[in-house]
Amino acid sequence: MAASKTYLQEVLADSPVFAFTCNETTGTSIADATGNAHPGTISGTYALNQPPMTAGLGKSIAFTAGRIFLPFNSAFMYSNNWAIELVAKFTGTALGQVFGFFDSAAPNGGPAVYVNNGAVGSVLLRDSTGAGSTVSLGGLIDGKFRHLFLGRRGPNLEAWVNGDLTGLATNVAVYKPTSNPAMSLMQFRDGSQSVPGGVDEAAYYTSMPSSDRIKIHAARAMARQQLGGSANLDTGSAASKVLVRRWDTHEHVDAVTPDGTGKWTSLVDPGDYEVTTIGPSGYQPICHGPVTALDF
Repeated sequence: MAASKTYLQEVLADSPVFAFTCNETTGTSIADATGNAHPGTISGTYALNQPPMTAGLGKSIAFTAGRIFLPFNSAFMYSNNWAIELVAKFTGTALGQVFGFFDSAAPNGGPAVYVNNGAVGSVLLRDSTGAGSTVSLGGLIDGKFRHLFLGRRGPNLEAWVNGDLTGLATNVAVYKPTSNPAMSLMQFRDGSQSVPGGVDEAAYYTSMPSSDRIKIHAARAMARQQLGGSANLDTGSAASKVLVRRWDTHEHVDAVTPDGTGKWTSLVDPGDYEVTTIGPSGYQPICHGPVTALDF
């Protein structure tokens, strides 16, 4: 069996403009793992060499009132789609900028990500200050690391949390910066709007990877494994649904629709599972288990 890919290998396979592993132990430069030579400069109040979300990610950076800054580069400019990927955690209730790529003139177009903007405990994805151009997610300011993939796909803004599409804004007008904006993470570029918390990994794209790729990134970050197989009826056609529950607790974990051939996969935490093939109407559900998740 071929060796499984690391999280960083999955990220690099989708051609980010820059990617920070945040594994530094000394210094003020954050290395760009892509080879594109876009390092960040870290300043303010922060601590390197902190625990990661999962062991395979190496180290993280804890922030109190600091930022990672990147000066403008023409490679950052996008034509339509863009994406921000973070493994990050947030604490505190003050307004803060998690990621900013700002035009210097009104209406201060993004993309940008805030915490506690308009609602305490929320994470806000913004393309510009125009009406209807935001996605707001609640319940994320709790000090827990999560994999976040936030960006634009055509006319829509998408917010993915731990591999699930959690927020969506449709038919949002594309905003394209007209000046030469700089980027900053975990604090506004002038040193205000600090975000207490931590960053484990960070990447920026001028394209939006497919939904399947986003799910794989999240699975690698969270050290998940895979269940899968063929779910077919006795007629040979594909079953309607596959339900996945933990073997020991029977907790519902996932519901998957097989493709036209019956093939299905589910990315789950390591362990044993009960897998139930469902329908369509008139067919008896069939349960299998324990089924052990495997690396992929």
